Amino acid sequence: MKSWVSRFRNHFSSNAAAKKNPTAALESLERWSARAAAIIFVGIALEAWETIHFQKPTESNWEIAAILIADAAVGAGLIIEIVCILRAIVETRREKRESDEKISVADRAAAEAKRETEKIKAIASWRTLTDDERTAIKSSLDTSGEPASLRFVVLANDPESLYFAQQLALPFKLAGWHVGYRFESYTHAPLTNICLPPIAANWLDEQKTAALKVRDALVAADISFAWGWPINPYMSTDSTHPLFAPIAWMYVGPKPMPRFEG
Repeated sequence: MKSWVSRFRNHFSSNAAAKKNPTAALESLERWSARAAAIIFVGIALEAWETIHFQKPTESNWEIAAILIADAAVGAGLIIEIVCILRAIVETRREKRESDEKISVADRAAAEAKRETEKIKAIASWRTLTDDERTAIKSSLDTSGEPASLRFVVLANDPESLYFAQQLALPFKLAGWHVGYRFESYTHAPLTNICLPPIAANWLDEQKTAALKVRDALVAADISFAWGWPINPYMSTDSTHPLFAPIAWMYVGPKPMPRFEG
């Protein structure tokens, strides 16, 4: 008995209801309403039984019939109420399942849209250098000895590659290097990202040293590059910036397509 009283008090306590979600709280109240209706129905049935089996001498058959009809009407109403309450509980659960499914579908759609947005941002964003990368490049050049010249080779009519090359050129200029650009066009697919020409045995020592300084600066800034050089272009144009020997070279190709999982 004590446990039933405790459960009844907890179900109708505002503090306990606040700890539940609204759907669970409403379903609990509907169950208690159905139980209360069932208890009332049992009470009416007992009253009808008592009226029939313990008929008073002063009560006529018409009076008893009227009481029984009234009890039957109330009982029928309670049965309908119980059925409706149980039906409401079932429909509430079904509606919650459908709502949860819709929310789940919406969440998946939102996550997919977010992934697609991130892909577009990754593809459309331009490469740049961080402050730490610029500082690392300049520090490496400052400690590597005399400045030299550096020519950036970029794909013609590719503003993103030129912008990134200009970003790379800035710390070289601050370190006293001369910087120039060559714009090339190819009949084949160009190399992507940063490439340095492989050091050849017939290069002058000064040219080898300048190339190694460029390599060391990229390594110091943890900027990835590849050893290699594009096939001869069908057309090229040099900028008017004056360069002086020794001259190092750096190819800055188009931005590689980002890789995505899934």
